[in-house]
Amino acid sequence: MMLEELGTDIALDLTVGDVSVAASGDTGQVSGLPCLEQDLWIRLQTPRGSLDGNENYGVDVTDYLQSEMTSSLLTGISQDIVEQCESDIRVEKGSVEVIVLNWELETIRLKVTGKVAGTDQQFSLVIGYGGESASREVLYGVTD
Repeated sequence: MMLEELGTDIALDLTVGDVSVAASGDTGQVSGLPCLEQDLWIRLQTPRGSLDGNENYGVDVTDYLQSEMTSSLLTGISQDIVEQCESDIRVEKGSVEVIVLNWELETIRLKVTGKVAGTDQQFSLVIGYGGESASREVLYGVTD
């Protein structure tokens, strides 16, 4: 897959999850690898089942917040994230890895890496989840 085939979309300010607007008032656009990373970020911060017509889209990170990290919880969240990333046809199956950067009772911060299908190009996301009473707040967006 050529990087230019990864799509084009409206750019979001991933620190707040809102449309990115230039000083001119125009909305920004993302294409190629940044578009894929943005799309994966959206998928990973969307609660599973909240997208009408696609009950399998998203990750239920709230299931993991307020819990001590155990090997079974780490396996569970890693499998959920790998499954979501690899369900995107632009991501090479078997390439996604999840690394825990921080796991506290109210905050989980993860690094997600993988390969673009049919290329040697890597993607990398750092995503944080947190909030009181297991509410979701995206703390970090795309890096690298």
